[in-house]
Amino acid sequence: MEILITIVIILSAALAVAIFLFLTVNLRIRRLRKVLVAECSDIAENLGKISFGYLDSRLDPHPLPVP
Repeated sequence: MEILITIVIILSAALAVAIFLFLTVNLRIRRLRKVLVAECSDIAENLGKISFGYLDSRLDPHPLPVP
C-alpha cells in the first residue's frame, strides 16, 4: 500500500512539473511569435520601400527638376 501511495505522489508531482513547463514554454513561444511577427513586418516594409524606390528611380531617372 505504501508503494502505491508513493507511486501516486511521484506521478502527481511529475504531472505538475510537466504542466508548469508546458505553460512556461507556451508563454515564451507566444512572446517570441509576437517579436518575430513584428520584425518580419518591419523587414517586409523596408524591402517594399527599397523595391519601390528602385522602381521609381528606374521609371523617373531625374525625380527632381534639373536646372
